Amino acid sequence: MRYKTDEFLLITIYTIFFVAFLIHLNKTNYFTARYAFPLVVPSLIWSGVGFVELKERIIRWMKPRDFLLKNYVVRWITPLLLLLICVPLLAMALAPQRKDKLELKEIGLWLKHNSYAHSIIVGQNEFNRLAFYAEGEFAELSKGNYQNIIRFTREKKARLLVINQKTIGQLSPVFLEEISPRDLQRIDIPGIKTPKYATTVFLIKGAGERK
Repeated sequence: MRYKTDEFLLITIYTIFFVAFLIHLNKTNYFTARYAFPLVVPSLIWSGVGFVELKERIIRWMKPRDFLLKNYVVRWITPLLLLLICVPLLAMALAPQRKDKLELKEIGLWLKHNSYAHSIIVGQNEFNRLAFYAEGEFAELSKGNYQNIIRFTREKKARLLVINQKTIGQLSPVFLEEISPRDLQRIDIPGIKTPKYATTVFLIKGAGERK
């Protein structure tokens, strides 16, 4: 299969664009619908002309070859391609969605209505949304050991530290093992509809405990 110069250039641009976007997404570790908007325009272009072009290229590639069910595949290539595209999307659509966002909203609103509104909240990037619902100011954690993290929270004059117990090890490998009651007091949040959550909220000792 040969490509024209302009086709090769277009494919190169698309590939670089999508790879760069995925690298950015991996770095931020935070994904919402608005962050996916840069993918919309090129995807719309591909979904029209690109789908027809892909189908024709596959048919041209298969015609000189001889294999079982070849005629069937060539005849039904359009629905087969649509099926291959739609099945993963359908699986995602039917899976429980927004559960993590619902959890962050519930916790954030609980903090807001229980004397923690307008607090400075330190946490992993994913908890920016939680701080929004709590009407607090958010500061993102960076990699470091336990003492580095505690020092950072005090420098920011933060009142709350929020972590994901499943992923905090990526920033601080032994953070959970080194938690000291002298520094942090876990806040138990009742009434959460998703009780088995990894999101854990700590009150930072000496940083505005409730009187």
